[in-house]
This record gives sequence, C-alpha cells and structure tokens, in this order.
Amino acid sequence: MLIIRDTTGLTIKRTIQSANHVRVGTTQAALWVDGVRRAVRDIGARYGKPGCEFTINDCNDLLEEMEYLERLIA
Repeated sequence: MLIIRDTTGLTIKRTIQSANHVRVGTTQAALWVDGVRRAVRDIGARYGKPGCEFTINDCNDLLEEMEYLERLIA
C-alpha cells in the first residue's frame, strides 16, 4: 500500500503506476477508476471532524472498499 500525503489530504494506491486510487480530502473520500471519479463518500460522520488523522487500518479499509467498488463497476 502506498500512502501519499499532501496539504489537502492523502492518496491511497496499491502501486505507484496505478491510476486507480482513493483520494481522501478534508470532508470526502473519492474513488478514482481510470481517471474518472466514480464514488464519493462523506467521511465526516464516520471518521470525525475534518482534518482528523487516519490509521493504517483506516487506509486499508478504504483501499478494500475501492477494490470492491471496482468489481461492481466492471
């Protein structure tokens, strides 16, 4: 798992080359598949107020959710 953190959130990927990823901003998590934003989820209710920290388990859960959604879309 690759976690890239910047000033506006983090990006979670399986590999560096992968175009598919989960982007976690301050209030939403978005699934990106082949460069298209496929699913958006409000994370404020589940993970707390904006700006909260994510554990490695939270990131893994989001990555698993991305893979589940990829299978649904395909």
